[in-house]
Amino acid sequence: MADYISKAESCAIDRQIQQDKKLLKSKPGILLIGTSGSGKTTLLKQVKILHEGGFSATELAKFRPIIFQNVLDSAQAMVMYMRNAGLACVNVENITHCEKILKYTFDVSSGSPQNIYLSTEITNAICCMWADPIMVKIMEDNLDKLRLMDNTRYFLNNIHVIGKMGYTPNQTDALYAYQKTEGLTKTEMRIGSVKMDISELGGLHYGHEKLFRFFENMSAIMFFTAISDYDKEDWACRNRLGESIVLFEAVVNSPWFSHSSIILYLNKLDLLIENLPEVPLKQYFTDYTGGNDLNKAIKYILSLFMKVNRAGLRVFSHAARVIDPSDTCVGLLSIVIKEAILENSLKDHQIL
Repeated sequence: MADYISKAESCAIDRQIQQDKKLLKSKPGILLIGTSGSGKTTLLKQVKILHEGGFSATELAKFRPIIFQNVLDSAQAMVMYMRNAGLACVNVENITHCEKILKYTFDVSSGSPQNIYLSTEITNAICCMWADPIMVKIMEDNLDKLRLMDNTRYFLNNIHVIGKMGYTPNQTDALYAYQKTEGLTKTEMRIGSVKMDISELGGLHYGHEKLFRFFENMSAIMFFTAISDYDKEDWACRNRLGESIVLFEAVVNSPWFSHSSIILYLNKLDLLIENLPEVPLKQYFTDYTGGNDLNKAIKYILSLFMKVNRAGLRVFSHAARVIDPSDTCVGLLSIVIKEAILENSLKDHQIL
């Protein structure tokens, strides 16, 4: 049999490639997957801010109760850790403030967002607690033991603004606000000239592979992992980076995704830079030998994900932080989606 294709077959392939190019002008499907807190929702918010004019005043107001709950959860977690560790505030008067913080509660589910606020008393208590010198020591010396949200520093540093009557979140506040995503959410978005349907599968962990079959025709799977989670534990006291690798293994080897391009986004690079000198990676992954070298740490963590790619799929990888105000992540997504659709077309016709 001749080792070439006929002119008719060549023309058919060309027509198919042109049709696939037209998909870029329609709406390719993108599925965002990752463990809780890995940055999936943050990407969607970044796209809205950078490419769709940002959140409206009404939408921003809806983030108020979420931000207030984030602030309270972080402040209470700090006080609880301090108490359990046998530590105390340097300024004695702050002990009373800590008691107020632990007892404070509000129902964010009742009333409109405009009617939910932090009282002046609790705002002052959190300000005083956060300014106590013991907090610097706790954040520097016990970072690996604290189970804090990544937005803790940002919101507590801005508590004097957030606690004011009439506070309205700005675009950056909305970006940092965290609310766990459950189930499936779908969003239609445009990045540059590319329209796309983005599906986010929230609350996902190993064992949910039965859901993958519903997303067989996705153009690309964008897998998020928090690269800084090497020292964190999930609700079941399992290493969070390890759990992310297990989930990625299920994704990259799933027959349902064999025709989708895989994008591995190593998120929260800024937190890795902060953590690495304080909390050795080797303490949690004993075969790591790169010390505090950032590039070696990134390559090592990436290798852990690549080792489980038994299907041998091509994986586009990128390390950065989704919350960065630059367009790096969003721009990468646009480029990769274009390449992914064309590459999959060539694969389908056995050219690659």
